[in-house]
Amino acid sequence: MGREIRNQNLGWVAAVTSSVSSGAFTVMALLGLGHPVWDVVLSAIGIGPLVAGSLYAGRTEKRYRQELVGIAEERAAHQTELAESRVVQHKAQAKAEIAEARHRAIEMLCDVVYRFLKIDEVHGLRVTLLEVDNSSEVAVLRQVARCQPGGPCQLSESSMTIHQGVAGRCYRKIASAIVNVPPGEFIPSMLDLGFLHDEAKMLEARGSYLCCPVVNERKDVLGVLSLDALHPGAFDADKEAIAQQVTPLFVQWLTDPDREGL
Repeated sequence: MGREIRNQNLGWVAAVTSSVSSGAFTVMALLGLGHPVWDVVLSAIGIGPLVAGSLYAGRTEKRYRQELVGIAEERAAHQTELAESRVVQHKAQAKAEIAEARHRAIEMLCDVVYRFLKIDEVHGLRVTLLEVDNSSEVAVLRQVARCQPGGPCQLSESSMTIHQGVAGRCYRKIASAIVNVPPGEFIPSMLDLGFLHDEAKMLEARGSYLCCPVVNERKDVLGVLSLDALHPGAFDADKEAIAQQVTPLFVQWLTDPDREGL
């Protein structure tokens, strides 16, 4: 009787084991793990923990791989952003250095013109380079460099449109111009040259002006070389000819590298 019960129990265990093993091998086959060696492993440690562990390991590996891909993509994006940032910084630094070199060259040329003209110091000669600013609806002439007795000096923040002053006349006609201002007639003369009364009052009174356009090969006016003195009669035809000869030297320094594609 006892032997029969033991045989029945063993038969039940065998049936359950066979069923579980069959399901386990189905899972293992789906996981690509079907191999005869699993008979021994499954019999030794049991199917439940092994299947669960295998499934968990597979999901974990997949998650880690996805995370590694994400990290790699983030690093690549970061490296790209970093490289782009360095390029932008390099361009900005190069542009600033070019602007500084440009300004120094223009100052030196103004000083050369001042010395080359050899005008008596009593006239208080000033040599100013005005650059054309086309960023607004009406073009404006802005100071780039100025040289006077004692060397380069601080620039004025004032500007004028191309419809004002001797420089404006020079710009519009693309020709040099000499204007002498009679004593006591400074304000009326400035009004005739397009300034408003309040603007004329803010200007420093000068007695004579000589302006020459700075023109490139395309006949574009890039700027105006403006000479002014305290007293009338400081400039004559000879001084005008000298100024006309030196203005081409300013062309390369008034050329916008971005616009010219340099």
